[in-house]
Amino acid sequence: SERESESEAEARVCPPPPPLFASRFSLTMKPQIIRQSRSFRRLSSVSLAMLMFITLCYSFAWLLVELVVCIYKGFALPFTDVAFGFELVALFLFEGVVLLRYFLGNWGNRTESVWPLVWHLLLSIPLFVGAAYYL
Repeated sequence: SERESESEAEARVCPPPPPLFASRFSLTMKPQIIRQSRSFRRLSSVSLAMLMFITLCYSFAWLLVELVVCIYKGFALPFTDVAFGFELVALFLFEGVVLLRYFLGNWGNRTESVWPLVWHLLLSIPLFVGAAYYL
């Protein structure tokens, strides 16, 4: 009986360590902790951040290719100076909107706020129009 009381005292003082790879919704956790973790909503997304970064890298590659095509068109086709200038200015405006859209999306994702993400989506409309123009 003396050994049992010692082991009970040790169990009260030193709780058993948690499992090594326990998930947030483990069956060994108390129901109160499970309810708290279910009510916690994370709005920021790693996959959204990765997708926006890949889109940004793609847009810079697209800008370089489109610059080469514009320069080729300026030499090979009969363009006026005004039309050629319009092409270059529109190309850099397009890339500026891409950068602004990336900034707003990244900011909204990291701060978990909705309005920068709404603006991120709304800026997609002029980008669709610009991409259709450059096709």
